[in-house]
Amino acid sequence: MVKQRKIRVGRSKMNHYVVNDPLVGDVHAELVLDAKGNVVITDLGSPSGTFINNRRLLGYTILATGDQVMLGSRYRLDWQKLMGISGNPRSGTSSPKGGQGPSSRPPISEKIKAKGNREAHMRVSNLSLILIYGGILAILAIMALIN
Repeated sequence: MVKQRKIRVGRSKMNHYVVNDPLVGDVHAELVLDAKGNVVITDLGSPSGTFINNRRLLGYTILATGDQVMLGSRYRLDWQKLMGISGNPRSGTSSPKGGQGPSSRPPISEKIKAKGNREAHMRVSNLSLILIYGGILAILAIMALIN
């Protein structure tokens, strides 16, 4: 079984992996290694974008051995080294464990449309958290008044 791990990448010192490049966002992307050995990359609403094999990522996708990951237009991320994944001798043609190979997986934009995902924006997530937190506080206040 593969040990799961999550790594945030960006310019901020709060990230697990810090990139000193002005075109990389403060909290640019997140990579997650799941229990099956798949590496999922998510763009976290970075202004300059995340590119997989020269195609802009909207939302998330599963990476395959040999995929090229660019943060912004200049910084090439060695995601396999970062995630501790050894390369396969058939680099570029192998598939992640339990996943589909690059020839059979849909293009990034089709995968996003098929799953109904939207581009990740941290501001929306923060607003949602504030609304949820406010709702919980309101419920607790009502419960306190009832008792």
